[in-house]
Amino acid sequence: MYYPLGLPRRLQMPGGAGHGQVKAIVCNRDRVLFAVLTEKSIWIWFSRPCVPVVVHQRSEESVTTIGTNQMLEWRHDSSMIVVSVSDL
Repeated sequence: MYYPLGLPRRLQMPGGAGHGQVKAIVCNRDRVLFAVLTEKSIWIWFSRPCVPVVVHQRSEESVTTIGTNQMLEWRHDSSMIVVSVSDL
């Protein structure tokens, strides 16, 4: 059985809506980190405490050339992340 602990949290990403719509939220195998993929950026967060570690925002030239971000997947040892884009 699954017993939830505590209440769900709503996280606010700094920078507002400039990063685009959220496409995916994926945790690593250990569930220590999770990645938030938006149309134009990738955010890596610690789970506890819930704080952003790093963000990478793509340039407008990159977005128009190869398209927006679509999907994200962690490598099994959490050493890499692969991102698929819309126009390739």
